[in-house]
Amino acid sequence: MEGMLPSDPPGSDDDGNGTNMWTGQKDKLALDPCVSGDTNENAHACTSLTAVHQVLEESTNNTVHAVDMGIVTRQDDPLKASEEDINQHKDEQELWGPNVQTSQDDYFDYVKQLSPNSRRIDKWSLLSHDEMIEVKERHAGYRIRFCKMLNKEFEDTMKDPAEYSRGELLKENYFLRYERDETLGWYFHPVHTWLAGLNDYQKLVLVNHDDSTEFLTRDDYHSCFNTYEVDEDYVKYCEELPKKIKWSKMDNTAFFQALKIATNFRHMTVGLAQFAYMEYVWDLREISRLKEWPYFLHEIWKLVAKQKMNFNDALKVVYEMDMFHSFKFAVEAELNGDKLFGLEYRFSMCAKDISGDVEEGKALDLITKAVYRVSSHSDHVWVCGEEDG
Repeated sequence: MEGMLPSDPPGSDDDGNGTNMWTGQKDKLALDPCVSGDTNENAHACTSLTAVHQVLEESTNNTVHAVDMGIVTRQDDPLKASEEDINQHKDEQELWGPNVQTSQDDYFDYVKQLSPNSRRIDKWSLLSHDEMIEVKERHAGYRIRFCKMLNKEFEDTMKDPAEYSRGELLKENYFLRYERDETLGWYFHPVHTWLAGLNDYQKLVLVNHDDSTEFLTRDDYHSCFNTYEVDEDYVKYCEELPKKIKWSKMDNTAFFQALKIATNFRHMTVGLAQFAYMEYVWDLREISRLKEWPYFLHEIWKLVAKQKMNFNDALKVVYEMDMFHSFKFAVEAELNGDKLFGLEYRFSMCAKDISGDVEEGKALDLITKAVYRVSSHSDHVWVCGEEDG
């Protein structure tokens, strides 16, 4: 079964179940901040996606409440809950883990259970003029309801959608101004709105703030025309992976178990499962290397702050120490004049202003806090080393 581990995320296909990067970004920026309380920007993205979905009136089960209910029922008997947790952990060890082997037949069985990668979407048929008027009126209703949800001031200036006549909606240009001034944080794609084969969710696009870096390759993602059900299963699947695949070595065993997990989600495809798994592996590497950043920057700081070296000379000395293999490629690039990885910028953000009079242990503590503070408020990836073998 050698060679079956995916090495690269699959590209987008033309089937509506695409696997582009922004699907993962919806997971990061839309779901996790609701739980972890990350930056305001991320929390806003989460709120926007949730509210937009409510406005579009897609009917889904609230799985978060179901999970909460499961937790609440366990609080009745702490001792019993503890025993259940222990038994559950034992059961999971038998089902998941690096020592649980999966055969090639199992692998193909998982593949058969998953939804096909190809799903035909009609991207050519257009709405008639009358149908388009109905769509515009419906979209106006979404904008009105969302504005009312977003800001109570709109309650005084807007009627309920059903109270507007066709003439009034036309006069208001269907409230498109709230899309164009980015009040809503989303918009209906002006070209795709005419496509008869798409539902409203598939025509929906989130505004890309911050010089188009908030959502990576957003346009590529949108072109996949994923349905809400596909996106929902993808996000839930991404939540499930770290609960069951917890060991550090990612190999065929881990990937096969990732496919097994995917079979519990009706709309998951092999391509989506593979992409989510590779993104999870990348995140693990990012977390691992994030822990090395404080020590790397601390060595540079000791040379700059205490021995009064300039940044490039200090970086060269640290490189010659041969202590930080994960940063080798980035340091070589920086020393050759390539600022792609922004090492000097990151040093200035986390360590430059720490005086040389500060005790080394205290300086390391300050740098560590700065690294985690900056990384949690940044869209930039803090991984710059070579890929693990």
